[in-house]
Amino acid sequence: GWWTESDEAGQTAAPATAAASVADASRDAGEREVSATAINTAIKEQYPAVAKCLKNGGTFEGEAARVVVSLMLHPDGRRSDLQVEDSQIESAAFNKCLLKVFESKIEFPRPKGSSVEVIYPFTFTKRS
Repeated sequence: GWWTESDEAGQTAAPATAAASVADASRDAGEREVSATAINTAIKEQYPAVAKCLKNGGTFEGEAARVVVSLMLHPDGRRSDLQVEDSQIESAAFNKCLLKVFESKIEFPRPKGSSVEVIYPFTFTKRS
């Protein structure tokens, strides 16, 4: 069990599977020194905030919905190029809320050496 949050229809939604992929902006991945595991942990700590975004404006058809968020993490702690790359939840309010969580609530580890691109797919599933 991750988290569950009741939506207005009385169903609950939770991410079934989610894992970050990390691509180094430079060619020497050996200098990256930021792990996908640490990034996954940082994101999972904010699942309650993501659940609130879903409750306050995210609805989807069917049993599951996939949402992909991407961003660049920089050694100085900055984040840039935050975007929802793909979303089966067609809600501007949900997407804006989700990006805000990634922008300000998640405490990402800082990469050493060069910037890294993070791509994080959520799969939300309905549970009755």
